[in-house]
Amino acid sequence: MQERQDLSKIKITDNIMFTSVFSNLEIVKKFLELLLSINIKTIKVLQKEKAIDTIGKSRGVRFDVYLENDAAIYDIEIQTSNTYDLPKRTRYYHSSIDSDLLDKGEKSFNILKVSYVIFICTFNPFNVENINECIYKFEKICILENKVLKLNDKSYDIFINSKCDLSKVKNNDVKAFIELLNNGYHSETKSELTNMIENEMSRLKENEEWRKEYMTLQEYDERMIVYVDMAKKMIKEKCSDEFILKIVDLSEEQLERIRYDVEHGYES
Repeated sequence: MQERQDLSKIKITDNIMFTSVFSNLEIVKKFLELLLSINIKTIKVLQKEKAIDTIGKSRGVRFDVYLENDAAIYDIEIQTSNTYDLPKRTRYYHSSIDSDLLDKGEKSFNILKVSYVIFICTFNPFNVENINECIYKFEKICILENKVLKLNDKSYDIFINSKCDLSKVKNNDVKAFIELLNNGYHSETKSELTNMIENEMSRLKENEEWRKEYMTLQEYDERMIVYVDMAKKMIKEKCSDEFILKIVDLSEEQLERIRYDVEHGYES
C-alpha cells in the first residue's frame, strides 16, 4: 500500500516518469508536431536513456528520449534544475549526435540529418530582463546591416520555459502542456496531448511491472549518487583508481569518466 501511495505522487517532471511517458510513440509524435509545427510521418528509432560513447576520454552523453527517422534526429530532455550550462550542453549534444552518424572515412557531411535538441525546463533558462517567453527557438544566423542570413546547418535548439507568462500563450495545447509541467499531474486547460499524457501516467502507475522497474531504477539512481559523490571526493584527495574501486561499486569505465569530469570541471 505504501508503494502505491508513493508512486501516486510521481509527477511528469520526474525523470523516470517523463522518459517512460515520452517513450509512447503517439504521445511523443504529437508533442513534436505541436512544438515544431511539422507533420512527422514515421519514427524509425525511439529510445529512452540512449547513450553515445565518444572516443577516448571525451565525455559521453545520455539522451533522455531519442528519436530518429530518415529526415531528422530529435533529443528531448527534462531539466528540473538550472545548471547554467544549457547552451553549451546543446552544442555538445549536437556534436555527439553528428559524430554518431558519421562513419570513419566518410567523405561527405551531407549525410548529417536535421537535428533538434529540446530542453523542457521547469525554470526560465534565460535570466534576461523583460524576456520571459514560453518557447525559445534558436538557429545559427548572421545579422547583416539590412537582413539576416541563415547558416542553414540544420541544427536547432529549443527551450520550453514552464515559468513563462501563461496569459500571453495563445495556443491552448501549449498552454495546457505548460500547466501540466507546473502542476505535475494535470492541466486546467483541455488538450488532447495533455489528456494522453495524464492517461499514460495513470496507466503506468497501475502497472505492476512498471512500478517494480521504477523502484529499481530509483534505488539504483540513489546508490549511484552516493558512489559518484564518494568517488569525486577521493579523486580530489588524490586517491588511486585501484583504491577507489575497492571502496565504491563502480566500473573502471564509470570511474574514468568521473575522474575526467572532476579534472575538467564538469561536475553538474
